[in-house]
Formats: sequence, structure tokens, C-alpha cells
Amino acid sequence: MEFIKYDEAALEKLAASRHQMKDYILNVREQIEMQERLLSEDLHGILTADDHAWDSEVMKKK
Repeated sequence: MEFIKYDEAALEKLAASRHQMKDYILNVREQIEMQERLLSEDLHGILTADDHAWDSEVMKKK
């Protein structure tokens, strides 16, 4: 899962800017946007990864 890897890296980046409030807030906003995108991609990947419910070819092969 990409989100977990990114989340850990983001924490390190945010920690580095914790004393510069403007930079920190800017970084937090960027991280939130990226994390929302990654969570959405991870969710979409989970929902479609092995969904062969309407794929009759998979059933014919078995």
C-alpha cells in the first residue's frame, strides 16, 4: 500500500519544518492533499483488484 509508505515519509518531512509555522502549515496542506489522493487510489485498487463478478471468462477457465 502506497499510503502507508507515504505517510511515514510525510511525518519526517513535517517534523523537519515544525518550528517554521508558515512552512509547516503549507507542508501540512500539501500532505493532506497527497494522502487523500493515495487513500482514494488504494481504495480503488482494493475494490477492483480481484473483482471478477461479471467476468465470465474467469469462470470458464476454472
